[in-house]
Amino acid sequence: VLQELRSSARLIVVKSRELVSSIGNDNNNNNNKEDHNEGGAVLFDGSLWFEQKLSELSSVPKIPTHPLQAPLRYAPGNVPICRYHNYHPDGCKRYNNTIGGCSYDHEFCHLCLKRGHIAREC
Repeated sequence: VLQELRSSARLIVVKSRELVSSIGNDNNNNNNKEDHNEGGAVLFDGSLWFEQKLSELSSVPKIPTHPLQAPLRYAPGNVPICRYHNYHPDGCKRYNNTIGGCSYDHEFCHLCLKRGHIAREC
């Protein structure tokens, strides 16, 4: 998509309020704007801006397809966070099963390390 955009896009119309405000905050794009207001913005030759936004999206953590694909992370107290509890659709079977239990932490989010939710909800 980006390669096609570089070669063929002459005009980018941005309607998202969040993206419009980011255009207004970028000093690089001030000479590149035709129109910028609350309703949207029009960029001429905005491929550099678009490439920057794509790179920001690629830095967003992705949910693994299998819990064990996620790296091991630790809750405060140096207890490993349960990846099955955070990523598996059925949760942690050991934690849900009262016999034996699970020795991993089930209170902290594996992504942001905050208490009270799981990574699939983060």
